Amino acid sequence: MTRTGLHDAPVPHERPRSSDRERGSLHVMAIPMVLGLVLLAILLVTIVASGLSDRRTAVTAADAAALAAAGVLDDAVERTFEEARTAEPPEPEVTPDPVVTPDPGSEDPASPEPGTDETPAEEEPPPAPVPAPVWTLAGTSLGDVADLDVAYEAAERLATANGAELVDVQVDLERWLVYVEVRYETPLVDGGEERAHAVAVAEVRPTGGLCVSAGMIGVRVDGTCHTSRPQSGTALETPETSGYTSRVGLVL
Repeated sequence: MTRTGLHDAPVPHERPRSSDRERGSLHVMAIPMVLGLVLLAILLVTIVASGLSDRRTAVTAADAAALAAAGVLDDAVERTFEEARTAEPPEPEVTPDPVVTPDPGSEDPASPEPGTDETPAEEEPPPAPVPAPVWTLAGTSLGDVADLDVAYEAAERLATANGAELVDVQVDLERWLVYVEVRYETPLVDGGEERAHAVAVAEVRPTGGLCVSAGMIGVRVDGTCHTSRPQSGTALETPETSGYTSRVGLVL
């Protein structure tokens, strides 16, 4: 009799269980779901990135528009200052000597002593100090020396050049600030109506020659801002006016 070893015995074929078939079906169905989630994530990232890019562009447009308007105002102030500084000062006022009518019969105190031919010399009064021409700017406002419409046009031009629409522009004449609001031309989402907005504030700050106090232009003398012409005969009437300097920058 031939003996068959344990390892030589035929192994019966196992039929796949139903749980294995279900697991394989789930794996196949999960592939489209995963692909859909990946595509959705890519779409969301693209939308967010596009929105951030639009907002950055709008911010750039607002900054450029505000700086352009502030630059126009600053140029106008500097031009007005230079015109006043280089202007010819007015002629000093000459006060005529009073006419004295001698009293008949009285001795003229100004007549020479008997036996002398000397006549007392008449002393000429010192000329009145001539105020520096820059004092004509003292007490005026930014709106008096700058054309605000030109500043508005500059803001609109720069906003358009950066792909945005100028929504609003305002000039604070007291603090010399320019407020600008722009809206990006392209919607954040294709077919949508929402567009990126941005605001910016630029400042004009005189640092030399002129100054601003309570919205009025003043002349800077020894570090002090004078918004009115000083009294006649004081040294303040002829301040050092070497030139106008300023700083134009963003504050928001």
